[in-house]
Amino acid sequence: MSRSKMEVYDVLFQSAFVATSNAAENVAPDSRMRQPKGEKAHPLWLVGHLAFANDSILCGILFGGKRVAPREFTKLFGPHFIGAEPVTADPAKYPPWDEVVAVYKNVSENSLALLAQQSDVDLQGGAKGKVPVGTESMFETYIGTLNMMLLHDSYHRGQLGMLSSE
Repeated sequence: MSRSKMEVYDVLFQSAFVATSNAAENVAPDSRMRQPKGEKAHPLWLVGHLAFANDSILCGILFGGKRVAPREFTKLFGPHFIGAEPVTADPAKYPPWDEVVAVYKNVSENSLALLAQQSDVDLQGGAKGKVPVGTESMFETYIGTLNMMLLHDSYHRGQLGMLSSE
């Protein structure tokens, strides 16, 4: 089982997850619910959303592995097009900050463990888990989904940094 190409992804995802964890740790308590405008993402939602997305897309759909995030993360932090609740500035609607960050870190560890089981042959195929009906085009190829998830983490990490530094 060759992993020379997958080893690059090991390093890329490890670096992304550490950078996002560090960015989350640098968010001041008074910035955690800061929204650019109503119903837009705030830092708490962004960290929860990344935990949800990595858990469902990387761990579940792409790798076909075990998911570790709490089930309520789907409703709280999923995108609107899957029926998730709208983003709100009410902190009572969400788990505490430290819990959400801990879930992100746990999902990251699980993602890396599952990624370590992947081989270069997997890059040529499709998702190993169940792809939800209506989302097939989003997960058309394994390598495309892998790349999309790296970009997804960095995109939201950038938002997290901007919202925490204003």
